[in-house]
Amino acid sequence: RSNLPHSRQQKKRYNSWIMRVLFLHKYTEKTAGYRYRLQLYVPALEKNGIRYTISSLLDEHYLNTKFLTGRVSVLRILPSYLKRIVLVLTAKRYDLVVFYSDLFPYFPSLFELYLKLRKIPYIYDYDDSMFYVYQGHPFWLVRFLFYRKIATVIRFASLVFAGNQYLLDYARQFNTSVTLMPTVVDLRRYNRIKTVKEK
Repeated sequence: RSNLPHSRQQKKRYNSWIMRVLFLHKYTEKTAGYRYRLQLYVPALEKNGIRYTISSLLDEHYLNTKFLTGRVSVLRILPSYLKRIVLVLTAKRYDLVVFYSDLFPYFPSLFELYLKLRKIPYIYDYDDSMFYVYQGHPFWLVRFLFYRKIATVIRFASLVFAGNQYLLDYARQFNTSVTLMPTVVDLRRYNRIKTVKEK
């Protein structure tokens, strides 16, 4: 999904500086993390004239297969990784990159380092203890390779959005630019059900 200009006339107006943001999410809008950590804020982006592109790493087919069988073929997700690699390598055309949870799950933080070396600022957004996924993994090789991955991702980030105080405290061990951003629900989008007492 993107609201970047496509026509020649749009691009001409676009030459005057307008912020361009690349959002790299792990899953699609089928997940709560997408809806409440990203989709909820899209109207504010559009209201303020911010141009954006949203790309999810793993599609709904992956989610459905994972939930039903508990496993997914590596060959099935390989094209998704390749597509994301292209997006990261061409991220210089954006002013900011924002990614949620894990840019490349079970892969070294080489592309986060790439963004830092190319001076492309990125925001790391997380609302779950992602570091425990690696630190507490039952397979020793995963623990060995990725034990400090999330700490490294946080250290390279220009800013970190933490979903709660615990994650905030963890991130501040590695980066001083950390902001508390709780996962919230926009009550204006949902009808509130009255309780028995209120009735």
